[in-house]
Amino acid sequence: RGAQRGGGAHRPAPALRGAAAPPADAPTLRAQFSRMRALLAQCRERWPQMDELSMGMSGDYRIAAEEGATIIRLGTALFGPRNYQ
Repeated sequence: RGAQRGGGAHRPAPALRGAAAPPADAPTLRAQFSRMRALLAQCRERWPQMDELSMGMSGDYRIAAEEGATIIRLGTALFGPRNYQ
């Protein structure tokens, strides 16, 4: 059922669809991604709508894909490094 905010209209609550892995150093990435895949599989037993696994970025997308990522952030690979100046 929708949640009400500040006297406004009822709006549907967002659905939980997946899990995201935080960045880590290279030696732990594969183990972390593998664990995230296993956790998502466990969650899907109770919440089958959880169908996304967001993990990996431009520097580690291959490992993320091999470990089952359904969403990979590729900004640097596509657009180049950010200019913070």
